[in-house]
Amino acid sequence: MTSSSAVRPTPPRSRPRRLAHPAGARRLAVAAIAGLLGIVVLATFAPGVSLAAGGRITGTVTGPTGGVSGILVSACPTTPPSGGDFVCPSGVTGQSGAYELTDVPPGTYLVAFDDPTGRYPSVYYRKGGTTTDAKAATPVVVAGALVSGISVAFSGAQPSAAPSGAQPSAAPSAAPSAAPSAAPAFTISGNVSGPDAAPLDGIRVMACPVGGVCGLITATSAASGAYSIGVGAGSYTIRATDDAGRYQDVEYGVTGPGVAATVVTVGPSRTGIDLKFAESLTISGKVTTTARTVVVTACGSAAPCGKSIMASDGRFRIAVDAGAYLVRFAPSDGRTLPGYLGTSGLVADKARARSVEVKDTNVADVVVTLRPIAAAIRGGQGRTGIFGTKAVTVARNGFVTVRFTLGRGFSGMRVVLQVAKLDAAGKPGTFRNASYQAVGSDGLVFFSLRIKPAVALRASYKPPSEFAPLVVTSAFVVARSR
Repeated sequence: MTSSSAVRPTPPRSRPRRLAHPAGARRLAVAAIAGLLGIVVLATFAPGVSLAAGGRITGTVTGPTGGVSGILVSACPTTPPSGGDFVCPSGVTGQSGAYELTDVPPGTYLVAFDDPTGRYPSVYYRKGGTTTDAKAATPVVVAGALVSGISVAFSGAQPSAAPSGAQPSAAPSAAPSAAPSAAPAFTISGNVSGPDAAPLDGIRVMACPVGGVCGLITATSAASGAYSIGVGAGSYTIRATDDAGRYQDVEYGVTGPGVAATVVTVGPSRTGIDLKFAESLTISGKVTTTARTVVVTACGSAAPCGKSIMASDGRFRIAVDAGAYLVRFAPSDGRTLPGYLGTSGLVADKARARSVEVKDTNVADVVVTLRPIAAAIRGGQGRTGIFGTKAVTVARNGFVTVRFTLGRGFSGMRVVLQVAKLDAAGKPGTFRNASYQAVGSDGLVFFSLRIKPAVALRASYKPPSEFAPLVVTSAFVVARSR
């Protein structure tokens, strides 16, 4: 099961040409690529075009009695992209403690492990152990293939005296046979309250290493509003986020516009680091999608960005100041198309986005549907099939047409066709890029192919840079020669 972890990096924040089919349909027939996986694709790559398929990271999380389920595993880039929040490829451990992060773009990552129940502390992967210090974590390099063995072992649960939901102290070892890592030496603790000074529970509090990535060392406030975070010696800023979207983020020491956050130096432990939220206007609405997690962000040119994680019923609420905002939707499954709120649905980029005006009242009517790339294949004698259904049989050396549907808001964006041979069991091998085309004004893109052996076909889409780099169809067409 795929989930997400939204982190806020410390740094701030051409359309391809479209070709017309000579017969009038926007099926794009261009120079042939022969011999690739035994098919001929009637399309072409522009010079220098290269889209690497996403890689995978796998491992296991264990505790004193075996596998630990329900641990959120996040791979966050060591050099976060510019442009605002970034949704780190993430997953949740199963009953055996195993996890798999899929469609991880090539790059260098820090892998973090977070227990939402507070049984175990939040830690980074470190070869031979674990650490709460980003600078001591072992970078994991993903180059488009499988990276396995990124495993950790928790040595014991949190002390029972810790506040409910907090994550204060003990750090695990990297494997059952390895020597335990040193527990975080210190804690940062305090209380979280709302505008009326009442305590707030369920608030995510982050210790952000100065010069590091914010969002990986966290605790959750208890019913009393208390929190406690286990950390190593160093300097931190402290940020509180209400994932329910009722309030804007608050940082310790920030009392107004232009006021910098207070740096908390740890060693010894620090207490009394209290955080209080202020009243906010809100943008709210509902997302219809099969993705389990969507990060919804509202950014204005003259106001700070607000963010909310979609609830299980699809609803979201973002705390904002008065102003004009572009609302961005970022699913975390690597398959559902991301985009901005447009005038009539989802659009690919901010240039086509609709501005949402917030004045002196809340905006509560934002509704959008997020979908994966839809696709269909038409083969010999009019036989058709849809991605994820039974194989389509076509005449040997016969042509098929594959149609991908993204939506009108994605016109001009580029879709890459990927192909793979099928083995004797009918399973696809490695997918390779074959060609690309631009989405037409009707939201569709077509590829024409001549099928030789049995192949699997899928589409990948590279969204604008403010989103995670790769979206791939969740299922694929299988075409066989008769």
